[in-house]
Amino acid sequence: MSIVVCDVPDPADWIRKSWVKGLLAEAVPGGFEAYARVLHPAGFEDRAGLRPVTWGTVATLHGHEVHADSRWDDIAESAVTAESSGASIWNRKPVEGSLSPETAGVLGRVLANHTTTPVIVWLCAWDGWAGLRWVTPGREVGLLATGRRRERVWWGDSPKTERIPLPTVQLLGREYVLLRGSIADVGQSVVEPPGWQLTNLWWPDDRSWFVSTPIDGRSTFVGGSEACIEALIRTESVEALAVQTST
Repeated sequence: MSIVVCDVPDPADWIRKSWVKGLLAEAVPGGFEAYARVLHPAGFEDRAGLRPVTWGTVATLHGHEVHADSRWDDIAESAVTAESSGASIWNRKPVEGSLSPETAGVLGRVLANHTTTPVIVWLCAWDGWAGLRWVTPGREVGLLATGRRRERVWWGDSPKTERIPLPTVQLLGREYVLLRGSIADVGQSVVEPPGWQLTNLWWPDDRSWFVSTPIDGRSTFVGGSEACIEALIRTESVEALAVQTST
């Protein structure tokens, strides 16, 4: 894991100036040629493990179709599991607030082909996630959030705790910790194990695309060039739909 903490929020200043209104108002900045909505998969878990199940698969089971503005609960008939209707299709809802490491990895591989700076990627993690942590040179770091006070805490063998004010980025009423990594780091969890949580926002240094996972959403939004979004939608291992900023 090579994600490091940024000492200043400057790399994220452009986001506030580029935000748009509409369905994507809490997801991505404006100015991109095209946008996509990536649907977090549901799952079916049994003794063999957990396998992903697309929204389209569940929609077909319940006689629905998936559209750009579809809601999971509507498709799944108010979250009644498929077992109750006699069909074993899914028994795990899509995860809220985070891509899975597998899906993030797929997005990273696709998006890496549409940036000139894959080795410099900025990431934002909502500072409300419990057990938030990351790595700075030689040290693991965790975040303590107590009211409006946020502190950087060194985790290690030493009982001594060093507390340093931690800069955050405020976007639409929420605060995020700004991190720096590469495209290879987008599938890394930023919370203490055994839990996992990926960063909510990430974009390359050349700002050629932008990825956003709302903290309470079961979808991730991506803005980029037409070629980038078309490539994402064509990727069979993710369920992505084209969306308009005013949808």
